[in-house]
Amino acid sequence: MELHRITSADDPLLEQLLPLYESAFPEEERRTRKQLSKMLSLTRPMYFNAILATPDDIKDFEALAEDTRALLVDTRILCGLFSYWDFDSFYYLEHLATFPQLRNHRIGGKVLTHMEQHFPQLQLLEVEPPTDEITRRRIAYYERNGFRILNRDYLQPPYSRPSDENPGFPLWIMGRGTAGNIEENIRTIHQEVYIAPYSLDE
Repeated sequence: MELHRITSADDPLLEQLLPLYESAFPEEERRTRKQLSKMLSLTRPMYFNAILATPDDIKDFEALAEDTRALLVDTRILCGLFSYWDFDSFYYLEHLATFPQLRNHRIGGKVLTHMEQHFPQLQLLEVEPPTDEITRRRIAYYERNGFRILNRDYLQPPYSRPSDENPGFPLWIMGRGTAGNIEENIRTIHQEVYIAPYSLDE
C-alpha cells in the first residue's frame, strides 16, 4: 500500500480521483475543484493522496470485475483517495474514500494502520453524531481502529464562507494517540483547514 501525494492539478491521477471525491462527499463536505486545485501546490500542510496498491494487496484481484482492472496504473491499482493535514504536533485526517468496486477489501483500514505505524503523533478526525445505523457503525469502525471520542460539542465550519443558511455542522471529534490541547488543536483546524482557504475561491 502506497500513498502518492498529489502536488499539482496536472497530475493525471487527480483527474481520475475527482469524480470519486465528488460522489463520495456531498457538496457541503468537500472543496470546490478550483479551491482544491490551488491548494495542492500552495498549502504545505495538506496532503491529498492517491491510494495505490499492488494486485497482491487485493484479495482475489484477478476474480474482480473488469471495471476494477481498469483502475490499474502501470503495475499498481488506484484504490481511492486520502487527505490529511500535518500540523507537526498532530495530524488531522480529512477525507478517505475508495472506489465502489474495491470496497470491503479493508483498504481504509490499511490506510489507518499505515498512519498509525508511520506517524505516532495525535491523530484527529471528525464524525457525524450517532443518529442512525450508518453513523453508529462509522463511529464503531473508528473505535476498532483505536480512535476515541474527544469532543461532542464541535462545530465544523463550512467549506465555503459561512452564512446564515450555512453556519457550519455539529460533529464530534475523535482521536488516537496522546491527546494534547484539544481546544488549541481545534482552533488550528478551523483556521488552517477551513477559514484560510476561503480566499482561494475569490
